[in-house]
Amino acid sequence: MPTVTSLNGADYGMVAGTGTDQTANFQAAINAAQTQGLPLFIPAGSYSITTVNITAPVEIYSAAGNAVIQGYQRSPTINVAPAGSGASFGPVYLHDLTVTGQFQSFPAGLTNPALISVSNVAGIAIERCSLLQSGHHGIYLDLSSGVIKDCTVSQPAEFGVYSVDCNNGGMLIDSNRVLYAGNNGIYIQRSSASGDQSIVSNNLIGFTSANDGGTGPFGNGVIVYLADFVKVQGNMIYSSAFSAIRFNGSSFAEITGNQCYSSSEMAIRIEAAASNTPFFGGIVANNIINTAGTGISISNSNNGARETIITANQIYSCSNNSFPGYQTWGTGIWAEADVVVNDNIVDSCADWGVVVYPTNNGSLGTQKISAQAMNNTIKNCAGGIGFYQADTTYGRVFVGGNVVNNFTTTSKYAAIVPITYNGATGEIKKVTGTPDLGNATTSGFANVKLLLNYSFT
Repeated sequence: MPTVTSLNGADYGMVAGTGTDQTANFQAAINAAQTQGLPLFIPAGSYSITTVNITAPVEIYSAAGNAVIQGYQRSPTINVAPAGSGASFGPVYLHDLTVTGQFQSFPAGLTNPALISVSNVAGIAIERCSLLQSGHHGIYLDLSSGVIKDCTVSQPAEFGVYSVDCNNGGMLIDSNRVLYAGNNGIYIQRSSASGDQSIVSNNLIGFTSANDGGTGPFGNGVIVYLADFVKVQGNMIYSSAFSAIRFNGSSFAEITGNQCYSSSEMAIRIEAAASNTPFFGGIVANNIINTAGTGISISNSNNGARETIITANQIYSCSNNSFPGYQTWGTGIWAEADVVVNDNIVDSCADWGVVVYPTNNGSLGTQKISAQAMNNTIKNCAGGIGFYQADTTYGRVFVGGNVVNNFTTTSKYAAIVPITYNGATGEIKKVTGTPDLGNATTSGFANVKLLLNYSFT
């Protein structure tokens, strides 16, 4: 007799296209595959289920996504988790499946329901799957590690992919399409600030809404919260209600090589939104940003935000966009505390091209804080480079090698000049009566070092 290499769902009573509840038959097939250690093949067609449970290592697949798992009188769930209080297990491999919620609701009382829900699994792999029209999340991952790759997640009411407290080396979320998410595209979160090591790479993320409102926790292509050592690289992110990429209270961020188009608030933001969510260290490099409220924002040094390198980014077309209680003004790069702003091109911003804001703000003891703006090209912006000079006790500024072209000279703007910042409105103005330093060789300030720059209109 030939060797059996996989089980077939049809052999366990799974019948496609009947519209009847196939949960028990699907579960029987899963149980058999887990017990026998064989892959489970689901034939083409649609199968209506409520919730099936995977509690041991298994592989489940169909041919090119032709098996469609849909809800029976509610949204379907493939739940991957130990039985009861069982120990973590893995691997689990789900591939080439389509799961559609058809906008149906999940059972009441669930905190994070999803079409595929994974908890306490070491080695989850979800590949080439389509997760469509979820009434909540597309994929939810808790205390797990593994790979989400080459999947399409479309029209989830909440988050496309949501990872919480991942372990054993983090999640690799790579080469997926996440479209029309109701609140966030991809969300990496930890319960408290700690290392995560997840990588979000090469994804296409578009049309992300902020249906639950607020001032930034929703409406982001990628959001990272309290998760240190996370890489977001090589993604194409467009039409975000707030930010394309947002890190909150997450240290040692690496944000590189992304394309961010049409972000209503900040395209890329690293922030310490509260005193208990500081961050330390980050790199924002080689990103292309086109059309945003602000291009890159490194903010909230009063809450302990510091030490970020911003280099080799291209930023185009930042505008003054209004949000409840605040506005963006249209700045290319806003960078607080210890920052290095090097070798960027900033073009066509409604406000300043680059602003550096080195100040202790009372949150960093007696540390000296320095900001460098070097070798940047700024053109067609209302103002060139604004630097905050007033913190003479702790703040230090170094500006050199920049080219500022086609700026305006007004009571508010100049090529290179000290600025004031209105924390209530976000408005930045040059200090009244100070000369433009765009072609000066010395700054006239003890805490500002000026090397040769070149400004012209």
